[in-house]
Amino acid sequence: DTTICANRSVTLGSDSAISGVTYTWFPSNTLNNPYTANPIASPTAAVTTYSVTVTDASTGCRNSDFVIVTMLPPLIADAGPDVQICLNDSIQIGTGLIEGQFYHWSPATGLNDVNSANPVARPTVTTTYTLVVSDTAGCTPITDNVTVTVHPLPVANAGPDDSIQQGASVQLTGTGGVQYHWSPPNGLSNANVFNPVASPDSTTNYVLTVMDIFGCENTDTVRVTVIDFAKPFWIPSAFTPDG
Repeated sequence: DTTICANRSVTLGSDSAISGVTYTWFPSNTLNNPYTANPIASPTAAVTTYSVTVTDASTGCRNSDFVIVTMLPPLIADAGPDVQICLNDSIQIGTGLIEGQFYHWSPATGLNDVNSANPVARPTVTTTYTLVVSDTAGCTPITDNVTVTVHPLPVANAGPDDSIQQGASVQLTGTGGVQYHWSPPNGLSNANVFNPVASPDSTTNYVLTVMDIFGCENTDTVRVTVIDFAKPFWIPSAFTPDG
């Protein structure tokens, strides 16, 4: 009995024919010649039992034997579909584990486990990973590829710090994305536009979160200082040439 890799052939029987006898193999549909001592079998089923009947040409006496050919299932390499992530994000690639298969990914950069069927990838630049699948039977390894596209983070800019008198307002201006969100919303005319009017009651740090067309996000902060002139005096912490 013998085991072969998927879609492979194997030679059955003895190395050479015996003189004075005839050979008949069954089933014959997957044999190159069912009337030879050592036909080549190309089975299509997972397990195939071949029988050979040997007949003595002079006496008509016959005898039979059997051989079982087990064909291993084909190796499956599936690196998964190409994916896109934002810088500093991670994503799982590959597919589920198949018993009897061994996995190896390259390059190793950004992977948490190069020998896993479905490692977590966190590359810093766009990377194409190659998956090689093998087994212990020595069957020919097969490969597949997946590309992880890494989008850089948008450059968020909440504008320069500013100061207002208590009860006054100032317009903030954010840049760097296609969607904007300011936090906290307290004192803002609209927390979801790039240029809200800020009228805080007290000094507030506003955090701007911007999102680009790929869904990547980044943040920046602007400080609005509220001056209460009812106090005896106020000392600024910085001066600018244009006042």
